[in-house]
Amino acid sequence: MAKEPKTMKLPRLALLFLASLLAACGGGSDSGSSVAVLADTPRVESAAVLADSLVAPIYALDFVAPAASGADLNDDGDVIGKSRADPGCGPFCLPPDDPVVWKGGQRIVLPLAGGVDASSQYPRFINNLGTIAGVTGTIGSSTRAALWRPEGNAYVPQDLGVYPGTSSVDIAGLDDQDRLVGWATLGAAIPSFALPVMWSQATGMADLRALGYPNERPAAMSRGGKVVTWGSWYQLGDRSSVVPLPPLPQGFVGAGSNGSAINDAGDQAHFLVSITSTKNLVYPFRLSAQGGWQPIGGPTGQLSAWGMGSISAGQDVTFTALGTGFVAAGPAGAGQPLNDRISPAYPGATVGQAGPMNASGQILSQVMLGRSHRLVKLTPAAPCASNCLVSRSLAMSAQFVEDPALPGSCVRGGKMYNLTSVSVTVTSEAGLPIANALVNGRFLDDYWSNRQVTGTTDASGVASWTLKGPCGVGAVAFLVENAALGTRSFDRIRGTLSVAAIPVTASGPVQDPTPTLTPTPSAGVAPVAVVAVTCTAGRTCNFAATGSYDPDGSIAAYRWAENRGTVWSMQAAFTRTFAKAGKQSVTLQVTDNTGLSASKKVTFTVPS
Repeated sequence: MAKEPKTMKLPRLALLFLASLLAACGGGSDSGSSVAVLADTPRVESAAVLADSLVAPIYALDFVAPAASGADLNDDGDVIGKSRADPGCGPFCLPPDDPVVWKGGQRIVLPLAGGVDASSQYPRFINNLGTIAGVTGTIGSSTRAALWRPEGNAYVPQDLGVYPGTSSVDIAGLDDQDRLVGWATLGAAIPSFALPVMWSQATGMADLRALGYPNERPAAMSRGGKVVTWGSWYQLGDRSSVVPLPPLPQGFVGAGSNGSAINDAGDQAHFLVSITSTKNLVYPFRLSAQGGWQPIGGPTGQLSAWGMGSISAGQDVTFTALGTGFVAAGPAGAGQPLNDRISPAYPGATVGQAGPMNASGQILSQVMLGRSHRLVKLTPAAPCASNCLVSRSLAMSAQFVEDPALPGSCVRGGKMYNLTSVSVTVTSEAGLPIANALVNGRFLDDYWSNRQVTGTTDASGVASWTLKGPCGVGAVAFLVENAALGTRSFDRIRGTLSVAAIPVTASGPVQDPTPTLTPTPSAGVAPVAVVAVTCTAGRTCNFAATGSYDPDGSIAAYRWAENRGTVWSMQAAFTRTFAKAGKQSVTLQVTDNTGLSASKKVTFTVPS
């Protein structure tokens, strides 16, 4: 994998097939019995100067989403992936799995591309221009390439289709010139052939072979256009730059086919398959453009999560092995568990995946907080020495309040609920209470809940919140994200920043809080309107606002209206048949439970 953490579980026969195929194509290695002796490789000189390692001794957690999978992040910290919004229904509904970008703290659902619904849109890469590339369709059967270009805080989709004469295309990378590389196939699960392709605005979908590049499937591409394949690497735009991969370490095969990454200097990272083991174990390696193969981790079995994250300019490699995130500091360091580098202020937090690293040293990751994985950015952190704000203590109580008519039950529409209370005590580095500090946090559970709260500490340095939420959601967690007061710095190394508890049955009467969410008074957060429109033959279009959400409450009302003010519907989703084909516009207005509203206008085409 080049830019996103993936769980790869290829069956043994498939790996043996890859091994024999690569060996036949010259991509294999000597089949001797030892895997400990690495072959010497010729040096490939590069004018690039290695940057310093970005690996930090300690990381804090920058929250992205509660129920999501991340694919990539850029140097601005924008993240892309798939996620489900929080409609406030807990375990009693399944929100749509939206293709999204998290930009500047805002969750933006990408518009539809390629004529399929949101669940069939898969963003894969985001470059430093903010352009997003991905595929649409049915993975493993038929997919089309797509781009989403930023225009302000919105995105314009572009269906790139497939290479002429083929039925499917997949992509392996996106550079900062908006060029894509990948491969096109004809057929479904077992394609009859695969050819390397490139897409650019100037060329459209082009055959890389016709452009003078090897007939080898691209495995990854750097921001600057360096491409690594199953047997070589080159600079896109310079057909004379092709360099064969050096001989693989003795006893290994599979370069480029099991997860790879490359940087702008041509340094690479690959998972290689051991052919001396009956279990076909995979091992992570670094391949320096200035030297040879370096083993950076032990074996991973086929039944555990593993995947390549990225390789930085300083040859830092991020990867997942045995269901755990690792980082190997460049230019020659071995993989170290990221669990050992998480700030102690997040007790019990563990890194399940390590995705790509950006130029700021942030690593896109899945981290266990409470009893569920959360999508986060691991951000380098340093202790605060003076003039600090410290979350000295974090206390939580969680109760399951029964419906008197249905004791012990948790059902949709019942009067039972969870009641969770949290108190955080903010002090100076010396332990003195700090009043009037503004504290930001969020409630999470094992489903979609993502309730942001803001409060101000009292004279004792305490800020408190109470959340009345749905039952049956597993553990409830709370994350302290920030505290601010004047010039003081928030310390994310000391104290406690996360806590979790499983609600227990209340032993006596419980006062029902009103309103549902009662943080220390704040200005409130407006909802976010998200529109999905899909049209079919017969001039019929389906409209859905189910991806809309309210960060600190719930959506209370929907209103769809055209430009002249005519209301089409007051429902979250509806279907409308139009009298004629052509362009139409509609504006969705959503209103939350506190009266705040937001609008989203979309233009779509009614087919003939």
